[in-house]
Amino acid sequence: SESSGQLQYDEGDWVSYADFQHVTDIAVGRDEVYFATTGGVLRYHRYKHYWKEPWVIVRGRTESVDLRGATNVDYLPETDEVAVQTIKGYA
Repeated sequence: SESSGQLQYDEGDWVSYADFQHVTDIAVGRDEVYFATTGGVLRYHRYKHYWKEPWVIVRGRTESVDLRGATNVDYLPETDEVAVQTIKGYA
């Protein structure tokens, strides 16, 4: 309770991000620019000029994929998909 000195927060009130300062690769997509970093993949909307939520841990078809330690990012125009390589392999 608030009387005990603790504040109550809802999910999404606070978001904490990893360290994205070390960019290892850049790819230009149809609407976004993708930055592979040691903290995950940053995404910037090319035309609306804003940062989108970064990809750090993403849900795949069967499991979650950790994109921290991204070393390479490729945009695949044929399928409008993004391939990411991390220090652990391709995601």
